[in-house]
Amino acid sequence: MRVPNRNSDQNDYMKQLANTIADYEAQKYRHENEHDPVGNLKFLIEQHNMSSSDLGRLLGNRSLGSRILNGHRALSKEHIRKLSKHFNVNPSVFL
Repeated sequence: MRVPNRNSDQNDYMKQLANTIADYEAQKYRHENEHDPVGNLKFLIEQHNMSSSDLGRLLGNRSLGSRILNGHRALSKEHIRKLSKHFNVNPSVFL
């Protein structure tokens, strides 16, 4: 708030308002800053009504989908390329 010659009460109010907004945003949007490639993949699979077998077939091996989703196998560069093309998302979603 730009007010020429704010008094100390107005300054205190603006500081408190800014802190309240910052706290709210930190709480509301904290999960957007956390990056979870497998979580992102699970979300996309769910949104596209796919199963782990469907994911495996997309990647070239039916059992591969389950292993990736359970954390037993990491995504390779080739997997990321295929997934980003299939879901039409930036590859960084899976990095």
